[in-house]
Amino acid sequence: FSKIRVKDRVVGSKELRERLEGVKVVPLAIAKSFATKNPDAEWAIIGIVGIVGETRKTRKGENFFSWRVTDFKKELVLYLFGEACKSMRKIARGNLVCIAMPKLMDKSNHQRESAFSISHAQQVLKIGKAMDYGQCRSNIKDSIIQCKNYVDLRVRKYCDVHVRKEYVRKISRRM
Repeated sequence: FSKIRVKDRVVGSKELRERLEGVKVVPLAIAKSFATKNPDAEWAIIGIVGIVGETRKTRKGENFFSWRVTDFKKELVLYLFGEACKSMRKIARGNLVCIAMPKLMDKSNHQRESAFSISHAQQVLKIGKAMDYGQCRSNIKDSIIQCKNYVDLRVRKYCDVHVRKEYVRKISRRM
C-alpha cells in the first residue's frame, strides 16, 4: 500500500489487505484534497509516526497530543483526542501506522498548515516499524543532545538542516 519497508510486523500484509478491503488508501500528498472532495468516503492513510508531540490540554480541559506522520515525501499533522489520546500515547516514533478516516480540521489562526484529527483508538492500526526511519545523527549546537529530526536512512544519515549547515561551513573555509 505505501511502499514503506517494514520490520517487526505486528500486522501481516495479508491481514492488512483484508482489513483494508473496500477502503481507499490515500497517499499523504493528496489526503487533504481527498478529504475535502470525499467527506463520506471510507478512506485511510498509511505513514510513519515521525514526531510525537507533548500532551497538552484543550480549552475544555481535554488531553490531546499530535503526531507528525510522514512517508518521507510529505508530512501531515494528526491530533489525537479522547480515547485515541489515552491509548495511542505508547506508539513511538518510527512506527508505521494506518489511520482510518481522520477528520480534516478547520484551519485556525495559529495553525500554519492543515491538520487531521482522530478520537477513537480503533482508527489507528500499528503495522510495525519502518525499516528506513532513523534519527539525524548530528548533535544540536555542538552539545551532547542529538538532533530530533527524522531521516530516510536509504538516502542519508543527517537531516536537511545539518546537511545545509555543514555545506555552508565547508564553503566558508574555501574563501
